[in-house]
Formats: sequence, C-alpha cells, structure tokens
Amino acid sequence: MLVKSCTPSPAIRVLVLALVGVVLSARDAHAYLDPASGSMILQLVVGGAMGALYFARKRWHTVRGWFGRRGTDGAKAEDAAPPSRAD
Repeated sequence: MLVKSCTPSPAIRVLVLALVGVVLSARDAHAYLDPASGSMILQLVVGGAMGALYFARKRWHTVRGWFGRRGTDGAKAEDAAPPSRAD
C-alpha cells in the first residue's frame, strides 16, 4: 500500500510565507476595544458554548448512535440478543 506524500504545492508555500511575513512585520495597530466590545465578544463566546452544550445534551442519543458499535450483520450491538449462558 502506497502512502501519498502530504507536501504542499509551491504556490501554497509562497502564500504561507507571505502571510507569515505580513503578520511578523505588523507595526502598532492603534486599535481600541472599549469595555462594551469586550463584553459583547465574551457574551458571544459563552453563548456559543452554552448553545453547543444544549444541542449536545438534547441530541446525545443521536450523536452516540453515530459512534455505536455494530455487529457483523450490520445491526447495532445493543439490539442483538444477549449470549446464552451455559450453566
């Protein structure tokens, strides 16, 4: 089995080097974030995290079903009959 090399093309290399050059050569930004802007950004981050947690909690069984184990015939392992015990 051959593994394809994951080297970027020369155009991608030039683009990344140019981007790194622009970022490293930046001078003072003279930007200003007032408290209201910082508060809004914090509210977006916290609200997004809470929304993701709410969605995950409501859809837990669906998400868990995506990663459930399946038997050899394609049926879920939980749906299969339990093995009989030899006493």
